[in-house]
Amino acid sequence: DKNRYFGPYTDSQAVYKTMRVIRDVFQIRPCDLAFDGIHHIRPCLYYHIGQCSAPCAGFVSPEQYRSQAEEVASFLEGRSRDVVKRLKERMAEAAEHEQFEEAARLRDQMAAVERLSEQQRVLSTRMEEHDVIALATDDGSACVQMFFIREGKLIGQEHFFLEGAENETVEEQLQQFVAQYYSDAPYVPREVLLPLGFDEMHIMESFLRQKRGSKVVVHTPERGDKKRLVELAASNAGYALKEQMGRLAVRLTRAEEAMAALQDALELPGVPHRIECYDISNTQGTGTVGAMVVFEDGESKKSDYRKFKIRTVIGPNDFAAMQETLSRRLAAAKELRPGFERLPDLILVDGGKGQLNAAKEILDREGALIPIAGLAKRDEEIYLPGRSRPLVLSRDHRGLQLCQRLRDEAHRFGITFHRKLRGQSALKSLLDDVPGVGVKRRIALMRKFRDMASLSKASVEEIASVKGMTRTTAEAVFHHMRDLIASWSDFPEPPAES
Repeated sequence: DKNRYFGPYTDSQAVYKTMRVIRDVFQIRPCDLAFDGIHHIRPCLYYHIGQCSAPCAGFVSPEQYRSQAEEVASFLEGRSRDVVKRLKERMAEAAEHEQFEEAARLRDQMAAVERLSEQQRVLSTRMEEHDVIALATDDGSACVQMFFIREGKLIGQEHFFLEGAENETVEEQLQQFVAQYYSDAPYVPREVLLPLGFDEMHIMESFLRQKRGSKVVVHTPERGDKKRLVELAASNAGYALKEQMGRLAVRLTRAEEAMAALQDALELPGVPHRIECYDISNTQGTGTVGAMVVFEDGESKKSDYRKFKIRTVIGPNDFAAMQETLSRRLAAAKELRPGFERLPDLILVDGGKGQLNAAKEILDREGALIPIAGLAKRDEEIYLPGRSRPLVLSRDHRGLQLCQRLRDEAHRFGITFHRKLRGQSALKSLLDDVPGVGVKRRIALMRKFRDMASLSKASVEEIASVKGMTRTTAEAVFHHMRDLIASWSDFPEPPAES
């Protein structure tokens, strides 16, 4: 993998803020459009608002754009002094060649980087490059706090909650975390500070030295600023763990209340610990798919989600598609297929009385004594077998809100799968028009890129790497996709989906 990775960022807002800075200050393109550097295209809005240097339009050379990318990498690694130094050199060079507009742009960019650097907390001029790691535990739960120090400044911090560590000592938890974190970390600092030592620390140092390419020290400070930083990290870890446990307790209580409220409202024989919700998606009766999502104890269990390509239904018939989906799900349970063995305490279908009756017919035919209900979109009414009128619950009813979460998640999951299949179908149709792309090459391209959006972003080299493709055919596919992009302001709006 030749890519460079930065992070991890556990706070999405920190990611968005960093991306805004990169666009505003460094003018790195936000898109992943593939272009060959020869056939230039018209720059988009990001160039006109000053957030992209438009390499696709040839407004900067490959060398200039590479320099921009290196400045971003230095900035993300916390080496702001290197960035300012390079910007100052480029500004002086631009002024010397009387490129005053470029010199002014570099001056403003340099000032922005310096302002960002000043906002970072200065810890000590003696602490150049450290990661500080500390751990807090409570009743089988654990939290690790990390501080990232670069050029003597605290440039970031993250915390991580550990799972499945109930039977491990603090030393074992710390050792496993350090090994796992740095095996995937994009950058290794010169020094790693820990609250306590563990066996085989010298092996850890050797591993980190190999990854960094130079000496790395892993140790436990006993006095001074470094020890105080480790203690501060430990305090933060304890606070974060306490907050997390409080949130989990509140969430568990709310989930129990919602399940109890739903049991009472639907007059279920037991608490619905496991609920399965089904939804049908299609576009005017084509590409019909069924979606099954699972909630256990009020929370989604994505490992049990399942998708069904509808095989026996032709045209727009959601009732028949629902029956096929449920039939195949129950058949899989009888065959004890992995992920299908456990039957739900409640089945929820996305739809009203008609959809409910269609699903109930399958349950009766298969002899499945599973409670079932339907949730209609329009008025959020719940339909139950044997009742002529729907059940209407208040908008703040916990049981109704749980059903709505299930219904919305099933709809999202089904629509995502349907759009993927529709994209593959669209890609197949587009490739029919490319000279030199026969059935075998079309299948190979579809396996590699999956949909039209992925292929439209691929370079000639990426297309040519597909089995059976020649350079000439790859260039034909590339330019065919470029021509399509140039002729469309956007992809056409799809027909309404159900």
